[in-house]
Amino acid sequence: MGAFKLLNDTEATIDVRLAHRKAIREAVGLDIVEAAHNPDKLSELLDALADSDKLWQIVSVVSGISVDDLLANADGSTEEEAGTALLESLISFFPKSSPMRNPLSRLLEKAKEQHDQQLQTAEAMAMEVVEGLVIGSGISDAEASTSG
Repeated sequence: MGAFKLLNDTEATIDVRLAHRKAIREAVGLDIVEAAHNPDKLSELLDALADSDKLWQIVSVVSGISVDDLLANADGSTEEEAGTALLESLISFFPKSSPMRNPLSRLLEKAKEQHDQQLQTAEAMAMEVVEGLVIGSGISDAEASTSG
């Protein structure tokens, strides 16, 4: 099971169950049971999680919250957290004997590591740009033109 918080402070719980199989198949054309046993179908499922529209459709099915309500209370961080929660729930959904469970767990770990690295790199680049800006002359020019 996974969970994430919407911008309106509602916690959305994601708990993938067999009862969701048909609704997910109808929503995005993927069978979660097939994905638990077939690497090609698992790859299709993971591709769907990378597609924002499909991600929110699946999250809607398993959370019981409409796509419109989810999107009305979500931003980029919320989408990230929803994707992580869905992946965590899928890992729990797959049988312990499924050959897909361990690779999915490793994928989640790698995704978190890569995300952390990307954040550090982006922050360092942004700081470099900010430190290189010359803003003093812009401020003094603005003050000079408005005084008088």
